Amino acid sequence: MVFYVNEDFPTSTAIIHKGECRYCNYGQGLGTGLGKGTSQWHGPLETKDEALTFALDNTKCREVRECKICDP
Repeated sequence: MVFYVNEDFPTSTAIIHKGECRYCNYGQGLGTGLGKGTSQWHGPLETKDEALTFALDNTKCREVRECKICDP
């Protein structure tokens, strides 16, 4: 299992996802083109702890949380 971090610039939120999450799609997102340029995917990361550390150390987000859908 791999993990990804989605850094959402407008909300200053980093969300940790499982790679297979429908919202993550292994770092490709929904693929709709909506919101292009307003967020960035980071990963793959090997563990949830690695994803959390990455989000805390490498983003400027005020909030870091786990996806409520895939519940990593």
